[in-house]
Amino acid sequence: MIWEGVTMALACSADAFAAGFAYGGKRIRIPWLSGLLVTLICTAFLGCALWLGDWVRQFLPRWLTVAVCFGVLFVLGVIKLWDGVKNKLPDPEKADKNRDMVISPWEASALAVGLSLDGLAVGFGAGVGRVNLLAAVIASAVISMAAIIGGCRLGAKLARALPFNLSWSSGVILIGLAVVKLF
Repeated sequence: MIWEGVTMALACSADAFAAGFAYGGKRIRIPWLSGLLVTLICTAFLGCALWLGDWVRQFLPRWLTVAVCFGVLFVLGVIKLWDGVKNKLPDPEKADKNRDMVISPWEASALAVGLSLDGLAVGFGAGVGRVNLLAAVIASAVISMAAIIGGCRLGAKLARALPFNLSWSSGVILIGLAVVKLF
């Protein structure tokens, strides 16, 4: 169950990587403090959703927990896959409200809430399906920080040469997790 938590954290962090990559490509910097704030907020949302799903699981029969977990992960996976296929990239200029080419802690907070919305649904569905809470939260913190800061740095170096969108990958990962939950 630890690998499921790590895999789920990877899926939830794919959007953070794509956002960081897009910001880096537009030469908008994400300082460490702002990256840390994004990480903490995304991880807190995911952790709360996992805890709530784990708590709700005790009141549901096993077949229903499997169905809820599969349904939530599969539907979100299909949505993320579809968005990625449509090549829907984040708009970095919308996040940089004061147009100073740096994501401030306040701007990072707004970005984090937007990135966390999928994590709420994924976390709840995975929590109902018995994902290791501690492993998922730790993995989310580490992977989110690496994704947002690494994506920004990589985007600054490669965005002009390799304009690609990785957001579809989170959809594939979520669909895979949903299928694994059936067995």
